Amino acid sequence: MIRTITAWVAAMTAAALLLTACQSALPGIRQEPESKLSGTLRVALLGGFESKEVKPYKAGFKKHPIQDRMKAFTELHPNVEIEVLDLVTGLGSNMLTMKTLLDRAEEYQPDIIEMTPAEAGLLARDRIVSLADLVEERSDAWSGAYLEVIERMALDGEPYLLPVRSDPMLIYYDRAALRMFGLAEPSEGWTMTEFGELVRAAVGAGLQVLLTAELETAQPFIEALGGSFPAQHEAAAGVLDSDATTAALEALLQAVPAEAMYNNPYLMEYESSALGMAWASRLYKAIRSEKGDYAIASLPSGADGSRRNISLMTGLAIHKDSPQQELARELLKFIGGESSDEAMNFLADNTLQQYRTGYRYEPVSRDDELKQWLMREATVARPVGLSRMLTSHGTYGTGYPPLFIADKHDWGREELKTQLGEWARQIDAYRYSP
Repeated sequence: MIRTITAWVAAMTAAALLLTACQSALPGIRQEPESKLSGTLRVALLGGFESKEVKPYKAGFKKHPIQDRMKAFTELHPNVEIEVLDLVTGLGSNMLTMKTLLDRAEEYQPDIIEMTPAEAGLLARDRIVSLADLVEERSDAWSGAYLEVIERMALDGEPYLLPVRSDPMLIYYDRAALRMFGLAEPSEGWTMTEFGELVRAAVGAGLQVLLTAELETAQPFIEALGGSFPAQHEAAAGVLDSDATTAALEALLQAVPAEAMYNNPYLMEYESSALGMAWASRLYKAIRSEKGDYAIASLPSGADGSRRNISLMTGLAIHKDSPQQELARELLKFIGGESSDEAMNFLADNTLQQYRTGYRYEPVSRDDELKQWLMREATVARPVGLSRMLTSHGTYGTGYPPLFIADKHDWGREELKTQLGEWARQIDAYRYSP
């Protein structure tokens, strides 16, 4: 009897081994070797007021795509733990700010920090490590769109940040409203001339048009007209107040009526305007609207046919004093994924879902369309030049008063140049404030 049981156990064991061998060869079943990674990583993430005090918590506690990835990394590597610190930027915050984190790094011990390109360049350049070797190692896997986004976030050509958010500017419009007045819809490759004609025609027809009233978010239009803006970490004087930028601002004010310049794209969530502009994440209501037939378009091209855009961007940096730099690099590679497509889909999901949870819990089919637009424009967009820090609500801030251009339609070129010079000095004096 014992011999029979022994034979049965041996047969079952052999069958199990055979099944395991077969499974390893089946497509879609990934057999990971036993992980040799171990240690604890502390990751500081921009992301909200949920925590009442500054203390680390386990990755995965918040339902954000980036925390989903970190939790999956720990499940793949059981001897790895990841702690998260909530990080905010902005004036007057009672929570952990970027400057405090960097100045008190020995106390908070961050291994990885999420930051804007401006924060990387103005505050942290000497406190974070280059990711050039990591990017080179993953260049085949990330070749294409994701490498382009990495390049957009580089500081003087050197990659310090692995992109995890990019929120570019988009045009939205109500097809039904435009058709009612016989107005042509925006088309692929449309120009600033066509843009101006549509805006003026829509305003003349009595339609609501919501474009930017501020210099910061007028950047892509001014650049398309031949002007220039500084990089996030560069001085504004000599760039923002150049003759070319002054002429471009004057041309924009001549092309776009004052009646169309009432919008703040940082707050835009309207669904009733016939034509407008907004950050991609703010189109939540428009693509769900039953009050209009809303569509999305890219920003108009410059006279040379080049496409311009700006984006609210953040990326992950490794602190130079981290004792776990190799483990941090492995986590960054895991977050980036195995292909450019995987990385870009993560980038889009992380951008949208961190701004509004409805993208995660109440998705609609048009969210996929919005994601495609976001991913496409992220490869073209550069970091917005003048607003340089990200608040807990996913909006960039400046620290200086809004730079209104909507009230300057009657100004001459010299007046505009003088104003741009004053603004440039104000921005450079500010640089960055915690």
